[in-house]
Amino acid sequence: MSDPAHEALYQQGMAHYQKREWQPALDCFRQLKAVQPSWPGLDALIDEVSWFLQLERLGADEGGEAAGPEDRTHGRSAQRRRLAWQGALLLVLLVLAAFLLWRQALPEGVEGLSEEQLALYHRGQAGLATGDYRAAQQAFAELAALAPDNPAVQQGLRRAYQLEALARAREQAKAAIEAGDWALAEARLTEILAADPADLEAGQQLAFVRRQQEAAALFAEGVAAYDARDLPLAISRLERVAALAPDYRTDTVRELLFVLYLQEGKALIARPGAGVDAIRQAQIRFGQALALRPRNVEAARESQLANQYLNAHLALERQDWNQAQSLLAGIVRQQPDYADGQAAELLYQLLVRMGDEARRSGLAAQAQRAYEQALALPSQVVLDRSAAQAGLQALQAQETPTPTPAHAFAAQPTPSVRVETATLNVRLGPGTDYPLVGQASQGSQLSLIGRNEAGDWLVVCCVNGRPGWVAARLVSVQPDGADLAALPIALAPPLSRPATPTATPTPSPTAAPPSPPPAPGANGGSASPPSPPPPPPPPPPTATPTPVPR
Repeated sequence: MSDPAHEALYQQGMAHYQKREWQPALDCFRQLKAVQPSWPGLDALIDEVSWFLQLERLGADEGGEAAGPEDRTHGRSAQRRRLAWQGALLLVLLVLAAFLLWRQALPEGVEGLSEEQLALYHRGQAGLATGDYRAAQQAFAELAALAPDNPAVQQGLRRAYQLEALARAREQAKAAIEAGDWALAEARLTEILAADPADLEAGQQLAFVRRQQEAAALFAEGVAAYDARDLPLAISRLERVAALAPDYRTDTVRELLFVLYLQEGKALIARPGAGVDAIRQAQIRFGQALALRPRNVEAARESQLANQYLNAHLALERQDWNQAQSLLAGIVRQQPDYADGQAAELLYQLLVRMGDEARRSGLAAQAQRAYEQALALPSQVVLDRSAAQAGLQALQAQETPTPTPAHAFAAQPTPSVRVETATLNVRLGPGTDYPLVGQASQGSQLSLIGRNEAGDWLVVCCVNGRPGWVAARLVSVQPDGADLAALPIALAPPLSRPATPTATPTPSPTAAPPSPPPAPGANGGSASPPSPPPPPPPPPPTATPTPVPR
């Protein structure tokens, strides 16, 4: 049995032959000769088509020759007529020879067919060449009834059914590709290539389908890794999807990558003990997120904070304490729990260090200001305040009163507040929304260490060993006329919110609405509530941040 690809090449050449398209027919027969030199009658077919092609070109040349002038000699005209008759005779002889050669070029087993049977055979071959497989089947079936034992006829009939099956497989593969049914598309295209390995279109489609299959598997792995909170693996898989098959679920892949870049950047910065290298990796992730969504506010804000945090670490490395304090204070002011609280903890350690150095240098006012700023940091973020409290106590202990000359001015006393209500609520932050730290009774004296920007809430120390906030209108400031504007502005701690369950990211996640604040008491927060709300559980202890050089 001949190779299907060779058979198709022969049928294509015969189709051109029947249409008297000599050059395409010659090209097909020569290609067949190159891959199947022993094809029966192929040499005779090539010679015959070559003769026809030469005659066609000769006729075209003679037809295109311009008529001679009227003064040409009679002998030349006669010669031209003789040549025309000779050419016509030669054409007749060549047609006869071509017919005989064509009979010899028929495939093995066909030369014994009658004229009627040969007509059916050629009709079947023409149907195969033009893709009309039903017509080919009908012609070969009729011929098989007349010559049931002829192998060429049986081969033609099998070929007609085979090509029709391949045509159906191509249609099914096309529909499966459009529906995204990659398994069915692969099966049909594999069938086509098994029957016709030279089908370039089927080969290209199969390569496309297999890329889509691989992309689908990588996408599933990426989503599973995201659900397991393995962000680096999820990013790796989805980036491979985008590189392998850019047209595979493009919008979904881009949105998932944006969320993953943003989340991994935050996780890198919040990693315990995160240093310069981790912050730089986070900056890269935020940049990748901005490349996908350039106008996203959250990604732009995280990129800006990461840059500020990196500069703070670099300032600490070169021992530029003032620059580091300024940068860290700006970060904590925008986001008190930034880097899982490590930024506030780092600022606290830096302020304590600066207070200790100022105290040892005899700069009491500067040391006191540093300690008070450290104590004013959000207590929900900076849990251990013992170092700042100890520093402040040591500063107060070393201040020994000395006789003051009569002509000297009196020293400015440390400002304090006196409780003017029966019971004063001391809260965790500047507002009745914050939970209680404790309570102070009327007439109690508390040190004044800070205020909010509006000045209507003051930071006092200490109740139950912790600083807290009180409403300014419920206390009196001692001594009279003390300048509250000189107090440092303290940062308010974040309010606790109900935790929301983690869900698969969506392009526009919606946060849960905050709980309504409790109604204030009749005295604006000073009255004791029937049952004070319990303080929220402290967050898990943060890892030790980058140590401040000593």
